[in-house]
Amino acid sequence: MKIKGLEEYIDVDFIDEKSGQFEINDHKNTSLKYKEKSYDNIGFYRSFPLTQENIFISVKSEDETEIGLIRDLNDVKDKKLVEVIENKLYIRYFCPYIEVIDSLKEEYGYCYFKTKTSAGSREFIINGHDRPLIKIDEERFQVTDMDGNRYFLKNFKEYEDKHIKIVENLL
Repeated sequence: MKIKGLEEYIDVDFIDEKSGQFEINDHKNTSLKYKEKSYDNIGFYRSFPLTQENIFISVKSEDETEIGLIRDLNDVKDKKLVEVIENKLYIRYFCPYIEVIDSLKEEYGYCYFKTKTSAGSREFIINGHDRPLIKIDEERFQVTDMDGNRYFLKNFKEYEDKHIKIVENLL
């Protein structure tokens, strides 16, 4: 199905339970039969991972070629399938919240964090020159460390003043 009005620019296939047949094996791997083709070990990717987590979920083959989109995960009737997709998305987009900054020091453009996150204690380094903070909305920022791990800072104005100044300099 093509998006009305955009036909001359893009061609998007929307996959639903009528047009495609999803199967889940014992190892929680997902396969898909769609348009007379079979795809094993398909992957799921959010089109808007920070703002619209359940809208336009991209379904990709094992070689990461896009097969189509699930328009809205909330509309999928098969609850087991939804649970498997949500678990796969959770792992792919794992991003704990920084709850407490135990220490934060800046040296030569690098920031050294010791934190308590929603997933436990974590120490990491960010390169301050790379602008590693992304503003998501008025209350949330995403921090990416030098290893590519992502964390959310929420209500960072509630942290200690000395830490707020360093974080503000990274914006």
